[in-house]
Amino acid sequence: MHAGTADRDERATSGAGHWPPITPATSLRPPPATFPVVPRPAAVARLDSSTSRQVTLVCAPAGAGKTVLAAAWAATAPGAVWLGLAREDAHRGVFWWHLLEALSSRLPVPDGWDRPSGPDDGPGSALDGLALVLERDGGRTTVVLDAVEEVTDDATLADLDRLMTLAGDRLRVVLLARARPALPLHRYRLEGRLAELGPDDLRLDADAVASVLDQHALHAPGHVVRELTRATEGWAAGARLAAMALQDLGPSSPSGPTEEQARASLAPDSLLGDYLRAEVVRPLTVDDRTALRRLSLVDGFDPELASVLTGRQEDAGSLADLAHRVPFLRREPAASAHFRLHPLLRDVLHASYVAERPDEVRDLHRRAADWLTGCARPVDAVEQLVRAGELVEAVRVVAESGALAEMLLPTASGMRLTRLLAGATEVDTAPGALVAAALALASGDHAAARTRLAAVPDETRDATAPSAALVRATLAAAAGDSAGTLDATAEARELYRETGGPPSAASALLLVQDASARLSSGDLDAAAELLGDALRQLPDDGVVGPRLDCLGRLALVEALRGYLTHAVEVTGTAEGLAAEGGAAVPAPAAGHLARAWVATERQELSRALHWLGKAARHEDLAHDPVLEPVSVLVRARLMRDRGETSMARRLLADDPPGAGWTRTERDLERRGLGLAAPTSSEATSSRRTGRRAVVRTPSARVGLMLREAERRSLRTGGDADRDLVLDALELAEPERLRRPFAHAGPAVRALMRTDAQVATRAAWLAPVDVVDAEAAAPGPDTAATVDLTDRELEVLQHLADLLSTQEIGSAMFISVNTVRTHVRHILHKLAVTRRNEAVRRARVLQLI
Repeated sequence: MHAGTADRDERATSGAGHWPPITPATSLRPPPATFPVVPRPAAVARLDSSTSRQVTLVCAPAGAGKTVLAAAWAATAPGAVWLGLAREDAHRGVFWWHLLEALSSRLPVPDGWDRPSGPDDGPGSALDGLALVLERDGGRTTVVLDAVEEVTDDATLADLDRLMTLAGDRLRVVLLARARPALPLHRYRLEGRLAELGPDDLRLDADAVASVLDQHALHAPGHVVRELTRATEGWAAGARLAAMALQDLGPSSPSGPTEEQARASLAPDSLLGDYLRAEVVRPLTVDDRTALRRLSLVDGFDPELASVLTGRQEDAGSLADLAHRVPFLRREPAASAHFRLHPLLRDVLHASYVAERPDEVRDLHRRAADWLTGCARPVDAVEQLVRAGELVEAVRVVAESGALAEMLLPTASGMRLTRLLAGATEVDTAPGALVAAALALASGDHAAARTRLAAVPDETRDATAPSAALVRATLAAAAGDSAGTLDATAEARELYRETGGPPSAASALLLVQDASARLSSGDLDAAAELLGDALRQLPDDGVVGPRLDCLGRLALVEALRGYLTHAVEVTGTAEGLAAEGGAAVPAPAAGHLARAWVATERQELSRALHWLGKAARHEDLAHDPVLEPVSVLVRARLMRDRGETSMARRLLADDPPGAGWTRTERDLERRGLGLAAPTSSEATSSRRTGRRAVVRTPSARVGLMLREAERRSLRTGGDADRDLVLDALELAEPERLRRPFAHAGPAVRALMRTDAQVATRAAWLAPVDVVDAEAAAPGPDTAATVDLTDRELEVLQHLADLLSTQEIGSAMFISVNTVRTHVRHILHKLAVTRRNEAVRRARVLQLI
């Protein structure tokens, strides 16, 4: 994918044997792109600003877009001279002959100057002459040297360094290289003469990858674009080669390429693999190729692990030198001693190594696993063991470490383990049974998980005991058994205390399970505290599912406790997080139920029906022992509020299995509808528990005050107690609790109509536009919770200017699909459903 590769190959065929060498015209100008170029104005601007320094080094792997970027910049840069280099420029005389030819197009280079007399001669007096010509010219000349890695002669590079020193500010040099040239870059950096652009500066973002796909008539869904961006890490050639491979694969879905097709387009035997083998692997020295193949067995490595794999003593310096020669090998994070190969190159190297030397590969995997286990890196060790075919040892490592908790949450590492151990379900050992139970839980097969767990003795006190307790706790929580969950989590904590405390993933999982048990039993204050602690413990590893679930349940708990404004804020955070994950990451059902509860309390009944419908579309809702009873309760309340009392009575006629603490709330609704409560022993027992755990929320207190005001009116035969009604209005107003007033008795309603002071204080009870109502909600500054990216704000401003989707795409140089993705994110974050509502809300929040 290097635009200048063909020209350089053509030049190289002439060799250094022809003298004087021929300087093709094609090497003196940027090569024309042979494919549509994705505009990258930000990267061009970075390159332009970097040329304020004398030396600009653009060092990135093959296919990163160095030549394309520099060509886009040089097209408008005054005084720019281009020289594309080839293998023959490794000869000192050839390089200087070509460079003098290139400079003569910009400067008055005299014909009588000394020129190299042979391929290995130096420039002679031409260096001093060039410095004088540059000084007399008075302007600034910039030389772009494309593929400078071809210049390997130390004397040639020393000549170039001397020319830059002599010319000073009159000469700028832009070096495009796949590997760092042997120039004194450290000195340039110290003297403030060096600007550097690396792979991160050339990386394509998701918008640019979408544009590449669009150029190949591939209108991919957002989650596929994100998968390609993640897998290629923004490598330009990778994105284009994937697009070409996807074209060859043909459509398999009306909505565009699938994630499976995207992954197939990046496989080692694809077009991309062919490119990497030709452009990256083949030019390597034998020693470098051997080292990289051995290092490809692991995802990342430090000098110690590298030494285990390569069989030679490695240190940070030797690995840094290798990374300078191979830009696909990088320090991560920068300035650390940890290195990693680009995953696509790693796959290509590993595939060829396995094909050629399978026994050697298995032995190295075992060695790496031993080292990783000793360093308390069980997930990485398991990957090595699975690749070596050692499944019995792999499940033992998982069951005896904190890794099983990663599978149950799950974290990114846990999802990785689930994929790695998919074939380990038949390992006939106690650790194997635990891992099989965890795999069954991950797939939602609770019956299979219980069967697998039954093979593990309850009295086991070996290293697998904490993991067994975690599985028991997870099964109990999934069944809605709050007492069993709390017993199992207490047992797990006790077992972990004997070994120094739970790992972070296990600690987070225990908090999540305890919170679920407390929510199920109606202890909402404890559930809120535990969920907050769990959110702080959950790893920030890119897997949003556990965090979304915690946020959704926290929002629901806050709504049930009566903190409606905070519940909406937490739900907004969850919806924003889900929107960032794309269509493949739905907002949590608990969050939708929280919004539905808030809407019923505020008597925004259409909105309540909307959120309840969104919650019902979650397949898991009907099987959740905590959320399903809440869903039925919310629907019954809504039907009663809408006047559909027959439907409300049917929903409340019987308590569903596992109704738990919601029976108390259901009884309140039954009394409002004139129904008697069920009298089963289970229901009676649950009510006793529920009454002990009931939370007197602001809504419940307002309802009690209004009922007491009504009772006093009935006792005295006069008006409702005026002071009680005023107190109720004062308590309800901060959270806009309209529902208790909607069901108030006739005396209270009459007082609010006829008493001027009460009527004035009750004015806020009148329904208003939902969008304006939310914007005007009391509490913390709402604008602070709406976190729009710069690109989303730009799209929002274009929406306010009434531009169409196509016009926005043209104005921002992005695809129509990308515009639509930004719009979806904006609607989610502003909690609206239409573009005009988004604009109105944004103006209220002073975002535009």
